[in-house]
Amino acid sequence: MNKNRKFLLTLFLSAALLMPVAVSAAQTVQGHMEALDCILYGKPCPIDNLDPHMALVTDFVLFLGKGSKHYLLPNIPRNVKAQYIGKAIRVTGEVNRKYRAIKAEKLEVKRSGSYKTVWPRESKRDDWEKWLKEFHQGRLDGH
Repeated sequence: MNKNRKFLLTLFLSAALLMPVAVSAAQTVQGHMEALDCILYGKPCPIDNLDPHMALVTDFVLFLGKGSKHYLLPNIPRNVKAQYIGKAIRVTGEVNRKYRAIKAEKLEVKRSGSYKTVWPRESKRDDWEKWLKEFHQGRLDGH
């Protein structure tokens, strides 16, 4: 009987410790898309995606503006982020406060007073694979 109690207690505690991980819900964070370099190093921020400074930007982040707080968006392709520089955005995903990063599920941009989805993670896999195939094909063709 004592072994059964210990087993049940261990099982219950294990389940209780794992539960917060299992039920972690996606969160939505709002801010602006900005150049990481200008936030970290005080370099000039690009005004829009046609600004020549875009060529010097290493990555783009969700900038909250409060004390230079920002979140990295590692799973959103750079070219997608670059399109929305300086725009009001909303990112939904798994927020990691320790590393100040969001594993995005959805990127929305504010247009005409409401947010429109511009990057849902699920639907972009085929686009990425198509681009990758065309890129490698172009290299083989000598382009």
